[in-house]
Amino acid sequence: MSSSHVKTVTCDGLDIPFKFIKKNNKYTYFYFNEPGIIKVHMAKRTSMKHMIKHIEDEQIKLKERFIEAQPKSQDPTLYTLFNKTYKRLDGSSEDVSINEEESTISIPSEKALQIFEKRHMERAIDTLIKTYKNNGYINLDNVTYRFSYMKSRYGSCHKQKRKIHINTHLLHYDVLFLEYVFCHEICHLEVANHSKAFYALLERIYPNYKSVRKRLKKIRLR
Repeated sequence: MSSSHVKTVTCDGLDIPFKFIKKNNKYTYFYFNEPGIIKVHMAKRTSMKHMIKHIEDEQIKLKERFIEAQPKSQDPTLYTLFNKTYKRLDGSSEDVSINEEESTISIPSEKALQIFEKRHMERAIDTLIKTYKNNGYINLDNVTYRFSYMKSRYGSCHKQKRKIHINTHLLHYDVLFLEYVFCHEICHLEVANHSKAFYALLERIYPNYKSVRKRLKKIRLR
């Protein structure tokens, strides 16, 4: 079981909410993937007094990372698909259409866009399934995939039900990030937690995972 509470700490003149969560960790970890707050997964043996002292010692660095982590405003006239940017136009047909020569995308409605994005995610996942189907470590048969916009998670996996949920936000970035999340989640089909065994399996499946994960952590979900 874990317990949590929120405390605002002034870091270099900026009041920042910290969510402290006591975990069965050996070390303490800071997470910046939730807008407006810094999550701190604390080792249970660590006292709040010690934690606050550490934050004060690192306040300039934490402030910089907190500011960097905040979602940037999106230009409503543009649409990005796997890291390629298109000028967004109001479409007149029923379906979304892309003009590659003019780098435009015609979007008739939000419903049409949802269908378009689901199809693109399904195609991308189908390609990844074919790529990793014969990986030699993980059985990818009878796995259900679903997609939706999530605020703080790139993906999730229900090992027993063999269900994988992937964040549709990944559709707008380098396809390498989707590949990493896919590999991360299929590894949970074999190892439910983030143990050494999990990361050893992930490294066998996706040897470049550390560098891609480092880049992915800099992405701020919209």
